[in-house]
Amino acid sequence: RDHFSKGLQNSQQHIYILSGYVKSNGVQWLKNELKERNTPCTIVAQWTPQNLIEGSCDLESYTIAKENNWEFKILSNFHGKVALIDDQILFIGSANLTGRGLSLLPVSNKELGVAVKPTTQDKTIIRKLLEESSLVDDKMFEELTDWLNKQDKFIKRSYGKFPERIHSLLKENLQIFYQFLFSLIFQQYLKF
Repeated sequence: RDHFSKGLQNSQQHIYILSGYVKSNGVQWLKNELKERNTPCTIVAQWTPQNLIEGSCDLESYTIAKENNWEFKILSNFHGKVALIDDQILFIGSANLTGRGLSLLPVSNKELGVAVKPTTQDKTIIRKLLEESSLVDDKMFEELTDWLNKQDKFIKRSYGKFPERIHSLLKENLQIFYQFLFSLIFQQYLKF
C-alpha cells in the first residue's frame, strides 16, 4: 500500500483503477491520498447483484467518485486488481479497493502486489477493459439503489474454525510463504 500511495501522490495525468471489489472506505482512502490534486481518475468495479447484496461492493463508492468528478464504471466479469498511474507505473496485485484489501481495518487481508513499468500491450489491454466497462451515472445509481433497498437483508454465515493443530500449521506455513515472496518482490523492486 505504501508504494501505491507514493505513486498516487506523484500522479499528474490520470489514474485508472480496476478492482473486482470496490467499497466506499477504499475510495475514501484514494481521495485522501490524492489530497485535492485534481488528478483525473477512473475506477472500474465488478458490481454484480451478489456483490452488492453481500456487501463486497457498495453503492456509496460511486457517490465519493462523483463528488471528485471521477468516472466510475462497471465490468461485471472482471476480477483482477490493477492500477495504472500516468501510463508510467502499473500496480498488479491481490488487493481490492476496499478497507480489508488496503489494510485500513483492524482485521484485514494479507495482500501482495508489484509495481512495474507497463508495456504497450499492458496499456492496450487496460484501455480495452475500460472500453468494455459501463459508465455509472445518476440514473443507474438511483435504479440500483432502489433495487438494492428491495432485496432481503443478507445474513453473513458463520463457520467453525479448524482444529488448533491445523490452524497453527497453516499460520506457520503462511509466514514462510510471505517471507519468501517479500524477498522476491524486494529484489524486483530494486531492479525497477
